Amino acid sequence: MLRLPIILAVCLLFASSSVEAAINNATTTTRLSSSDMPMLDLLMVGNSRFSEAHNMEEMIQAMMEEHDAPVVATRYEVDKANMTRYASSHDLSVVLKERPWTWIVLQEENQIPGYCAGDPSRYHRSFNESLKSVVSLQQQIQANDEGTTTVLLNTWAYFEGDPRNLKWFPDYSTMQDKLTHGYRLYREHVLQTDPLARVRIAPAGEAFQRIYEDLVELDQDPLQPGSLFDQLYMPPSKHNQARKYPSLAGAYLCACVLFQTLLQTTDAMTGMDVRRSGYAPPGLSPEVRIQMQQVAYDTVVEFVRAGDIQAEEEEALVALELTMSAWHLVVAICLAVAAVLWLMGGGFFLYCFSTTDGKKKKNPGLAPLHPPERLRLDSRVPRGKAGERTGHGLDHRQLSRAAGRSDIPQAGGVRRGVQG
Repeated sequence: MLRLPIILAVCLLFASSSVEAAINNATTTTRLSSSDMPMLDLLMVGNSRFSEAHNMEEMIQAMMEEHDAPVVATRYEVDKANMTRYASSHDLSVVLKERPWTWIVLQEENQIPGYCAGDPSRYHRSFNESLKSVVSLQQQIQANDEGTTTVLLNTWAYFEGDPRNLKWFPDYSTMQDKLTHGYRLYREHVLQTDPLARVRIAPAGEAFQRIYEDLVELDQDPLQPGSLFDQLYMPPSKHNQARKYPSLAGAYLCACVLFQTLLQTTDAMTGMDVRRSGYAPPGLSPEVRIQMQQVAYDTVVEFVRAGDIQAEEEEALVALELTMSAWHLVVAICLAVAAVLWLMGGGFFLYCFSTTDGKKKKNPGLAPLHPPERLRLDSRVPRGKAGERTGHGLDHRQLSRAAGRSDIPQAGGVRRGVQG
């Protein structure tokens, strides 16, 4: 009886020691993965008016370092430059070869991606040049290091559209939709050139649009001074009449979108979430920080999910097209074989359908052809005069024509060799 308590005690002791060892191993593993995490290198290439606003790359670096992720964030910019200029830049080419970059963020001049309305034949010349330049830059990036992920920063529209270009951008929503469409075309063209290219989109502009549309759904005017959407932009000024520059809150929202997007592209930071970050730039209230983090997270997760669904639908469509192509091929082969057999002779088919068990069947639709010599007059048919019809409704002349014989006697006569 004493053995049972002893056995139970030993089992409990072993179980507790196993749990403690598992906890220690998990803690040790986490620390090792944190300390042994490879160096992450971020390069941001774009227009200084956007990428330089409130030093977004420093915000991203601070959020990563908060998670013990070693990262070096660098910004390469030329004032008022665009992708066409960067694609032919020798200086940028040198920077790209400096190290194996983990991420390279590309941001086009603020209006160019929106010049893509309607049919491709109507694209603005600057947009077509931009498409080629983005593809060229992606090829340079991949040539330097195939493991580098290119991130296209989908920027935000002006607060009320572009007053200097109302033909293309009459209001905020129209401009944002066109910018979003333009960045998606960038990615599509890159993947058409190289289906294995590592290219993502950081939907910062869609995060701005999410706040705009949420206010509309609440029957609030997003353009109203003091609204959350209004707080994303710097106040109008002499050099910012169109209100295109982000405020501190807008720049932080963009940084959160970039941070969450980068998390989706590497296994080194698995489990991290922008909503868990406690970092906020000086001057940003905790309430706005939480709001921006949540909007960024929801936007990126929804964007990625929509992309996955679209990819699955495209794969299903490709599979269906392949299946239909296979069936079309089978039908074409069958038709080709049938045509060849028909050309070889229609008698082949007649033979196949007119024979059973190796024996020929008589075709009831065809009367047998009798040689002339087998045609005889029925002796029981009454003879008549010329022109008279016999019991069969034919006179002897008609019988003679039918038989094709000249030796058939006329009325009253008898064929030679046949007794009267």
